[in-house]
Amino acid sequence: MITTILSDFTGVLWNPAKSEFNEELVNYYKTLKDIISINIFSTGKLITQVEKQQSLDPMFERIYVANDMGLSKDAENAYRWIVKDLGKAPEEILFIDDQMANIAAARQAGLKTIVFYNTPQAIAEIRQYAED
Repeated sequence: MITTILSDFTGVLWNPAKSEFNEELVNYYKTLKDIISINIFSTGKLITQVEKQQSLDPMFERIYVANDMGLSKDAENAYRWIVKDLGKAPEEILFIDDQMANIAAARQAGLKTIVFYNTPQAIAEIRQYAED
């Protein structure tokens, strides 16, 4: 069973084309926050600008910004660093991203992963992991 979600920001939680949050996924995360730790892992390119415009909901326990950490989201060591920081076993963490290189690096570090194609698909797959 997963205890932690590590979610990409741009493309998953934030739609840059519309400059808006993915409200359906954010609201789903809110239903999980009492039982699952919800965290963000971003490259940092857009998240910094968004934080200036609008504060992120306190439901996110930690926000990891790869550029600030001197790490790359497509490198396994980034996920190993986050696993250690969270104090969790890799298999307890579910990483959600829309970029295959990032998914591959997270898998190499032992995390469970979901490739984000659309919100209904992601929520259905998260439910499967959350119920195991």
